[in-house]
Formats: sequence, C-alpha cells, structure tokens
Amino acid sequence: MRIGVPTIENLSDDQKVLWENAIKSIEEQGAEIVNIPINMNPEGVGEMFLYTYEFAVNIQKYFDRLPEDAPIKSLSDLVSFYRNHPETMLKFGADNLFNSGLVDLEQDKQRHDNIRKEEVAASKDVIDRVVKEYNVDAFVFPNGSSVWMSQKSGYPAVAVPAGYEKSTLHPFGISFLGNAIYTEEQILGYAYAYEQATKLRKSPKEINPSLFRCVEVNATSCAP
Repeated sequence: MRIGVPTIENLSDDQKVLWENAIKSIEEQGAEIVNIPINMNPEGVGEMFLYTYEFAVNIQKYFDRLPEDAPIKSLSDLVSFYRNHPETMLKFGADNLFNSGLVDLEQDKQRHDNIRKEEVAASKDVIDRVVKEYNVDAFVFPNGSSVWMSQKSGYPAVAVPAGYEKSTLHPFGISFLGNAIYTEEQILGYAYAYEQATKLRKSPKEINPSLFRCVEVNATSCAP
C-alpha cells in the first residue's frame, strides 16, 4: 500500500522519536511511504462553531438512548457535573463542552449548515487533489490530527497507540485517514496490522495511573 505522510509540524522531541518509529514500523510491514510536501490542513480546525454545534446535537442523541435511571440526561447535566467535580474532571479540559452548552440549536442551525457546506467542500478538495497527484491508498498523521480533515470531509479515520512520551509518559498515537468515503474496511485493516505488529499499548494502571487529581481547580484544565 502507498501511505501518504503530509508535512507535520509542532511535534515535541519525544513525539518526533515516536512518530519516526511509527513510520519505520509501517514501512517494515511492506507499505511504501509517500512524503507529501504540503500541510493538508493549513487552516487548522477551521470554524470551531461547527464542532460545538454538532457536539450539542449528537451528545443529546446519546443521552436520549440511555436508560431512564441514567444520572446524566442532558448537556446541561454534564456541564453541571463537570463544574461540581473539578478535582477529577478538570484534567480533561472542557472548552468545547462549555461552548456547546451555549448553542441555540434552532437559531444557529443556518449558520452551522453554511459552515458545514463550505468546509466539507474545501476538505474534500484537498484530499482528492492530493490522492490524485500522489496516488496514495491512505494517509497517516500523528496522534489524532487527522480528525480535523476526517470530520470536515466525511472520510473515515482511525487512531491506534504508538507509544508513550519519554518525559511525561503521555500516550502517543497515529491515525490513518481514508482516501475516500466508505474506506472504513481498508483503514481498519491498516490500523489492525500496525497495532498487531507493534503491540505498544499498555494499561493506564501500568504506565499512567488514572488516579491523577487536579490541584488548581479554578483553572480551565490541569493535565498531568
């Protein structure tokens, strides 16, 4: 398979080592690495409102499927739980959660639809153009950075463990992005092959205990 690797920026020294090891492992499995000298997502996450709106819509769909005795039944319940338990919840960060709580699903729908239409078209154009020029079967990105392209284009992505940063023990991963819609089977196969070949995942109890608690509970986040 031909796996495209776009220009990658802003990796720490620890992350660079893990990223290079991941690419080497993919090559060792028989794939051809195709270096793509462009940043496939030059504008980052795009319009964040797109994600806050869709989070508000879809998290409620999830809550609606829960049993009647579920302790949390709405986005506002989740926000309240988060604010009332900062010592355990704050470490995860919550900007999108709080912003989603301010969305008006009816009044903001047209704004969402306009942004969605523009960003889907732009993201598909980038991916399709690169696929045609470099003839790649999929792409690979560090951590979950493919998610911005995947969410906006509708092309599938899957993330797998790729080790732990030496200085912090934070988990590091890679993510495969499909070269078209409905390529889930293809990239799941790539991800499975990589995961089975490397066996890098460790239990949180072993490598990065989940009992971490926040100290400064008034901050916006306090990751370990």
